[in-house]
Amino acid sequence: MAASSPIARYVMRFAALIFGAVLSAAVFAAPPPPGTYIVKNLVANPGGPTAHNTDANLINGWGITFRGTSPAWVSDNGTNMSSIYDGLGNILPFSPVSIPGPPTGVVGNLSSADFGGAAFLFALEDGHVAAWSGGAAATTVFTATDGAVYKPPSAPVPRPAVSPTRRFRQGSIPSTS
Repeated sequence: MAASSPIARYVMRFAALIFGAVLSAAVFAAPPPPGTYIVKNLVANPGGPTAHNTDANLINGWGITFRGTSPAWVSDNGTNMSSIYDGLGNILPFSPVSIPGPPTGVVGNLSSADFGGAAFLFALEDGHVAAWSGGAAATTVFTATDGAVYKPPSAPVPRPAVSPTRRFRQGSIPSTS
């Protein structure tokens, strides 16, 4: 089909240009090759990098955990809080939770028989372990008597319970059983 008028020729050229642009966009928008990834900052503090969301409590974040289908829990070391986010980095309504000291990490407690059945445990820099069972604040459930400084827990706590923390100064993992 040949375009006979100048307007028809311009319309055909414009359609070809649009088709080419759409095809190019599809080629350049292809997913990354295997073995690579795309970084997307979901949440940052107001002075941090550009992100989908900002959270003034997210100062010196130390650790992130999930428990089953729970949202993400992040230890906010610089504000003695734990911020809770959904999968898109949105701050949830019951966030933040107050922590009784500077948290260095958080783990999900998988045992209903240990640590009072608390859902989450926090390692604190001042030698304490705090537990959250609901509400606006975690409570201290263990206090070191030997000057221990606890650094991030590393895994959910199975039964039998072993404290999910490492004694930074002593270089050991204490048992709670």
